[in-house]
Amino acid sequence: VTMELAGTNVFSAGKLHAFKSTAAGLSSEVEFSPDMADGRYLVIKRPLRGIVAWLENPAYRTEVGDYVVTSDGKLVGLMVTRERCLLLTPENITGCGTAIPLADKSGFQRAVRQVSQAR
Repeated sequence: VTMELAGTNVFSAGKLHAFKSTAAGLSSEVEFSPDMADGRYLVIKRPLRGIVAWLENPAYRTEVGDYVVTSDGKLVGLMVTRERCLLLTPENITGCGTAIPLADKSGFQRAVRQVSQAR
């Protein structure tokens, strides 16, 4: 069973929740706005800034790899930085399964090297 994609309808979805990729079931509600520089992303608003942010519970801090869902369980996207979420849509997810081949060892290693060089 796969999650349904929220697509670009996320702005009418209401509240969003960020789930930790490192701890099953741990999530927090997040505020967001569109990224005005690039429509493929959402900007996750961090309520605490500066020194006060050090006191924030790390369990509620978004990190790279966390995933964002709507309150009704639709997948919105993946955190690519602490503040930016890549919106997953049918258009930008096409071909993701073939980006790194899992069945071919040499192809897998080559693709992983290319991904790490692109960063």
